[in-house]
Amino acid sequence: MVQIIQKVNLQDAISHLMHLAPNKKNLLITGATVVDAYSEYQADVLVEDGTIKQIGDIDANSPVEIINASALYLTPGLIDCHVHLILNGSPNIVDYVQTKSDSELTAIATANAIRTLQNGVTTVRDMGGKNFIELKVRDAVNSSAIPGPRILASGKMITSIGGHVRYIGREAHGAEDCRRAVREQIENGADFIKVMATGGLLTEDVEHEGIELTAEELAAAVDEAKKYEMKSAAHAHGLAGIKNAINAGVDSIEHGSFANKEAVERMTASGIFWIPTLKSLRDILDDDIGSNLSKDCRQRARSSLNAVRKALKYCTKNTKIACGTDAGTPYNYHGENSIELELLVEYGLDTHQAFESATTTAANLLGLGSRIGLVREGYDADLLLLRKNPLDDIRSFRKSLVEVIRSGSPLLKNKIY
Repeated sequence: MVQIIQKVNLQDAISHLMHLAPNKKNLLITGATVVDAYSEYQADVLVEDGTIKQIGDIDANSPVEIINASALYLTPGLIDCHVHLILNGSPNIVDYVQTKSDSELTAIATANAIRTLQNGVTTVRDMGGKNFIELKVRDAVNSSAIPGPRILASGKMITSIGGHVRYIGREAHGAEDCRRAVREQIENGADFIKVMATGGLLTEDVEHEGIELTAEELAAAVDEAKKYEMKSAAHAHGLAGIKNAINAGVDSIEHGSFANKEAVERMTASGIFWIPTLKSLRDILDDDIGSNLSKDCRQRARSSLNAVRKALKYCTKNTKIACGTDAGTPYNYHGENSIELELLVEYGLDTHQAFESATTTAANLLGLGSRIGLVREGYDADLLLLRKNPLDDIRSFRKSLVEVIRSGSPLLKNKIY
C-alpha cells in the first residue's frame, strides 16, 4: 500500500496565506536538468512576468532572483484533471455537504487549493462542488487574492432526477432540460460541463454501474456544450454508460471502471481522454482507514478497481490517459495527488506515460497544451524543482519536491539551493 501523506490542519493551511501570497518575480534558474515529456537536458531558465522567457546559457542583464539548481531537476508543474475542492476526505459526503455552510466550504476549498499547490500541482480541474463555491475560489486565485493552482471548474454536476450526487448536482429530466442545465452552468461561469452517465460508489441508493442520464440526454447535453465551444466530461463507471458517453462525443471519460476492450479501443480511436482515478478506489479499500465506510461502498470500490486494472491492459501508446485523483472523496486527501502517478505505474503504465498523464496529456485535455505541461519558451512558468529525476522514480514528485513555482512565483522557499 502506498504511504499516506499526513493531513494538514485547515487552520494551518490558511495560516500560510500571507507567506504564499502571489508575488511574480523575474527568476533565473541556473544549471537545472530540465525534464519534460519530450526532452532532458541541462540549461538555465529565465522567467519574466510569469512566463518562461529564455532557455539556454543565460547571463541576466536585469535584476533577477537567482535559484542555483545545479543539483536539481526542473519539471513542469503537475496537473490533476479530477478534484473536488469543497470536499475534505470525509467518509460521509452526503452529511458533510448538507451540514457545512457555504462559508465553511469556501474556507475548506481555499485550504485545499493551497495544500494542492504546495505539493506540486499547479493546475486542477474541479469536477463539481456546491453552489458554485469552487468558481469563486477560482476567481480569487485568478485575481491573485489568494494563492492556488490554476482552476478550471464545471459548476454543478448534471445528473438524473434522484440520481448520483443529486444533493449537490443539478437534476435534469429529458433532453431539453439537460440543454437548459448546460446553459445554467455556462451562465454561472463554468469552464466545462460535467454529466453523470452512471451512478457512483458514494450514493448508496443508486447502482454505480447503472445508467443515470439516458443516451438521448447525454447527447443533448454534449451538443449544447459544443454550441458554446465548451468541453464535456462524463462520470461513467458501468459499460453501458461508458458507451453512451462515447456515442455522445464527450471529451473525457471519468473513472471508466468497467470499460471493455471495445470501449477502450473506441476511446483511443476517437481521441477521448480517460481519467481512471485509481487513488479514489484504493483509499476506500485501505484497511486502516476505509473500514468506516459501508460494506456496500467498499464492495463497489473493490469490483471497480478489479475491473479498471483489467481495462488498463487494453490501452495502447495512443490511449490518452490523463491524471485525475478524485481528491476530496473518502480518505482521498488534497495534496496527495502525485500518488496517482505511482498507482498508474503499478497498474501497468510506464514511468514516461505516467509523467505525460499529469503534464502534456492533461494540458491537452484542458485545451492548454500551448501554455502548460512543458518547459518551453513562451509557456507559463508553472514549474517544480526536484532532487531526483521523476523518469527514474515516479515517487520523486512526492518524496523529493524542493520548490513549487506558480506563474513565476516561488512558493516553498526551501533554502537547500
